[in-house]
Amino acid sequence: MGRMDEAVACLREAAMLAPLVPDLHLNLGVALMHLGRLAEAEAAMRRAASLAPRHPAVVKNLGMVCLRAGRFDEAATAFQKALKLDRAGPDTAALYNNLGVARRGMGRLDDAVPSFRRAIAADGGLVDAVKNLSMTLTDLLRTDDALAALDRGLARAPQAAVLHAQRAHALKERGDSKRSTT
Repeated sequence: MGRMDEAVACLREAAMLAPLVPDLHLNLGVALMHLGRLAEAEAAMRRAASLAPRHPAVVKNLGMVCLRAGRFDEAATAFQKALKLDRAGPDTAALYNNLGVARRGMGRLDDAVPSFRRAIAADGGLVDAVKNLSMTLTDLLRTDDALAALDRGLARAPQAAVLHAQRAHALKERGDSKRSTT
C-alpha cells in the first residue's frame, strides 16, 4: 500500500470515528482526488459540504473534483460560490484561475478572459493564470493581447519556461515564426 493509500485509510477511519467533522471528509476527498478516485472524492466532498456548506475550502475542492471530472458548469458554480464566501482569502487568485479554466472548458472563452485577469490582479506571479489567459486570447485570435500578457508575466516570472513556450506558440500563431525561437 502506497503512502497516499495509507493516508486515505487513516482518514476513512478518522471520518468514521468523528463523522460530524467536515475537515476530515474534506481531507479524505482531497487525498482521493490526488489518487484520481473522483467518484469517491466527490462523495467525501459532498459529505463535507453537507456539514459545512459555507466552508470555502470545501466548496473550492468540490469545484476541483468537478473540474477534473469535466463537469465544467458545476465547477464554475462551485468556484463562484467559494469566491463569494472568501472574496479576499489566500485562494482568491487560484479560484479566479480555476473559474476561467471551467469557463474555457464550457467554450465560454470571452467569459474566461476576465477570470484570468482577476487571478493575475490578485497574484501577478500566478504563472498558470498568465498561461491560461494567453492561450484563451490566442484562441480568440487576439494574439497581440496574448503576447502583451505574456510579456507582463515574463517580467514577473522570467524563469517560467511554460510562459516562454506559450510566447513562442503565440508568435507562431501570429505568423512571427522567425521571432518565436528567441
